[in-house]
Amino acid sequence: MIQIFIVDDNNVALAGLKSFLRNNRSLIVTGEARDMTGALKAIDPKSVDIAIVGLDLPDGSGIELCRRLQVEFPGIKCVIFSAPADAETLTRAALAGAFGYLTSNLPGETILQAMHMVSAGRLAFDQRLIEILIRHVRQSAAIESALRELTFRELELFNSVSDGHSSQQIAERIGIAEKTVRNNLTKLYAKLGVENRNELVALSAKLREGLIQPQLCNNPRGTRSAA
Repeated sequence: MIQIFIVDDNNVALAGLKSFLRNNRSLIVTGEARDMTGALKAIDPKSVDIAIVGLDLPDGSGIELCRRLQVEFPGIKCVIFSAPADAETLTRAALAGAFGYLTSNLPGETILQAMHMVSAGRLAFDQRLIEILIRHVRQSAAIESALRELTFRELELFNSVSDGHSSQQIAERIGIAEKTVRNNLTKLYAKLGVENRNELVALSAKLREGLIQPQLCNNPRGTRSAA
């Protein structure tokens, strides 16, 4: 018997999920909560094998709850149950230790199979989301390759823009003309496949969150070159 704890504040999704789970003899719902705080207080690790968690909770995200469960109750496997997600959300869920991500419109048979897969220690991500993840991985690989080829000056510009410095501030700090900074930034955007400063800052945020994990400047020639 697989013991399930449900965390969701969506009444319709909650009722439908409970009804389905309770009609399957191999599963048993041992508890429920509507937010992260309530879940962490109510969960008894001895009576929970899998926590099915909504993505958006009143006091946090399902992804953060998965992360907390991994730390506080490492024996409990977490599955996100929500609407289809983008690649970044899926990546965050995986990094938080989620064993699965299921969309709420999946057939009951698929959900049942996923519960048995997760109980056995296997991952169960909605097959329709796999393509999104694969595209994200390929895009990340291309970005990582580009980052490794950056020169020392380009890395300096990348970090300065990421820290919120204007072109004028960067020019004054490193002792070059502001026009040269703008020209070098244009080249940097092209290398990294971004259109402007905002997209460069967004890329930096992904790096800092661990959504992309490159080894910067593996090219030894890049460490001495000037852009």
